[in-house]
Amino acid sequence: MPKQCSSCAHQTCILQIRDDLRATFRRGVTRPLEWRKHQLYQLVRLAQNEANAICDAIANDFAKPRFEVMAAEVGSIVKHALSSAEQLEEWAKPEQPNVPESQKSWKPTIYKAPKGTVLIISPWNYPMSLTFHALIGAIAAGCCAVLKPSEAVPHFSNLIANLVPKYLDASAYRVVNGAIPETSKLLELQWDHIFYTGNGRVARIVASAAAKHLTPCSLELGGKSPVYVDSTYDMDLAAKRILYGKCNNAGQASRSLTWLYWPWADRIYCQICVAPDYVLVPRQKQDELVQGFEKAYKAFFPNGALDDVHYGSIVNDAHFQRLTSLLDRSKGERVGRVMEGRTNSMKRRFEPVVVKNVKEDDSLLEEEIFGPILPIIAVDSLNEVIDFINER
Repeated sequence: MPKQCSSCAHQTCILQIRDDLRATFRRGVTRPLEWRKHQLYQLVRLAQNEANAICDAIANDFAKPRFEVMAAEVGSIVKHALSSAEQLEEWAKPEQPNVPESQKSWKPTIYKAPKGTVLIISPWNYPMSLTFHALIGAIAAGCCAVLKPSEAVPHFSNLIANLVPKYLDASAYRVVNGAIPETSKLLELQWDHIFYTGNGRVARIVASAAAKHLTPCSLELGGKSPVYVDSTYDMDLAAKRILYGKCNNAGQASRSLTWLYWPWADRIYCQICVAPDYVLVPRQKQDELVQGFEKAYKAFFPNGALDDVHYGSIVNDAHFQRLTSLLDRSKGERVGRVMEGRTNSMKRRFEPVVVKNVKEDDSLLEEEIFGPILPIIAVDSLNEVIDFINER
């Protein structure tokens, strides 16, 4: 078994890892479907056997509640890996596409061939899920992979550096830990595919580096995720659902997705890693929606969220200060009767805050919030809503 390098600070070490994985791929190790299934089942065993260690590591990094880790990360990986193993043979079957009659005698066939060696760069907010979901795809496709988890969650990143070679074939799957220098070195190398999850600023760096080698990329990026609450919708129910999404992971989630609450839409279809960034509501319904938020917050956190064990912390001091600055510069009206918005900088605790009467040039609309601050924009028509969202 190749020696696992949990913190690859040396450029030659990173290059050697890439070359070792390429050699494994060229030998055809990852091609047999039974081998791929075994790796997927091993990932299931990793998630199940090491669930307590995973929960502890992520709690040490940013106090994410155990039930959130088990439901959104451990459980999600188990389900996805099992499902992928069960469907693998169907996915891998050759396909015969429809072609013009004159070409049918050719019997054209599409064969599913692995790409090669891939690089997976994952973020810190759902570290297990957003690292291993991409890995599941790589395993199922018959690819080798390097995992580069975020340096913002060192306990988790160090843990999986030890666990991956224990459960998976270390000649095909490796972990590289580190920060900007290590990531930069990885991006200098040629890969057969790069999968990046994170923000647009870093995505531009990743895409530019990949372009030098004509490497295809998958860029899963965040953004401002608006919510529109229609005037005929139940404001209490909308507030409860929106606040639930904002409180998960202390609002440190994103996806470029718009949620619409219409009177006939009686359920939400969403994924993990979705947090409402701001809310648009008819002007005459704003106060009613605010009251709904206060009612839901009191039900979720009777004693406030500051020290509640079911509510997480902000990942680091830099993000805490960024959120504090956004809120301090806002010219909107903070809703403080029930939701006090208390903070504890030492523990990076930041209670959910609702800010109403937010204008389009407000600090809270400058960038993706990625935290437990929820601006409300009062609007006068649906067309105004559409224009407001499209402009962003």
